[in-house]
Amino acid sequence: MLDSLYQTPIADASVLVAITHERHPKLLLTRRAAHMNSHAGEVSCVGGKHDAGDGNNVVTALREACEETALPPNKVQLIGQLPIQTSKSGMSVRPIVALIAPDLLLVPELGEISRIFWADFETLLTQPTVEYAVEYAMQDKIATILTPSWQVDGETVWGLTGRVIASLLETGFDRQLEWYYRIQNTRN
Repeated sequence: MLDSLYQTPIADASVLVAITHERHPKLLLTRRAAHMNSHAGEVSCVGGKHDAGDGNNVVTALREACEETALPPNKVQLIGQLPIQTSKSGMSVRPIVALIAPDLLLVPELGEISRIFWADFETLLTQPTVEYAVEYAMQDKIATILTPSWQVDGETVWGLTGRVIASLLETGFDRQLEWYYRIQNTRN
């Protein structure tokens, strides 16, 4: 079953959806550094762009997780993947789902992320999903798109990360959400 993880088409980027393996699991999240060229200061799962030497999406996700948080790849138990999401810049992003020990020492690589924090699944599953509005340029129009969002540890989790979490909750926890994102309006 896990063999398919290594055989799926390579995406532009991969993220590791790292879940602690414990009675009350938590999801690893980060806040990207404010000086980053893309997605500065936004909340994300660990991950990033595919490098030429990465043989598959799993290698990309594990390499990026190690670079960003010092998460040792040999301490990760792969459990599956979620559907590809498309970032606001048009990149295809493959979420790779894995379990990690709750007591791992993770250290933020301050050149890329400013902090590491955890989302408790009880919160994600019981907190109402709030619509978060973001504007996207679409051809010659500006569209206001609503994405799912959550408040976690003083951070707003939204956008691609919100859609990844929504996909995880639907796939892994059978929580039915009405939408991943929807267009509210468009203007010139």
